[in-house]
Amino acid sequence: MGGRGGGSPATRQSQGPPASAPAMSGNLDDRVLSAIRSLSGERDQGMNLVSLVRLRDRLSDVDRDDLDRTLKTMDRARVIQLSPDPNRKALPPEARRDALRLGGGDQHFVSIMR
Repeated sequence: MGGRGGGSPATRQSQGPPASAPAMSGNLDDRVLSAIRSLSGERDQGMNLVSLVRLRDRLSDVDRDDLDRTLKTMDRARVIQLSPDPNRKALPPEARRDALRLGGGDQHFVSIMR
């Protein structure tokens, strides 16, 4: 019994994060796509723009750096497309705050490419 109480929790904790990290990536991709579809009102067709403010709000439990990394990877893979707001002068503060920096510019919208 003593071996279980002392070594097992520490072993489980050290083994847990590496094993769940790859699964989280695929799961986060799916969550991002599902959230974009839900927010855009589209089921099968892409190209409806969703603001990153709304997407971040929907996925508020996801770490910002993890979400940004996932969005950039999905954009490079052409699963999604990140786009800037053409009227940057009229952007509300939350749109500026939630923008994603990519390619030397801030991106404010996302759409599904497929």
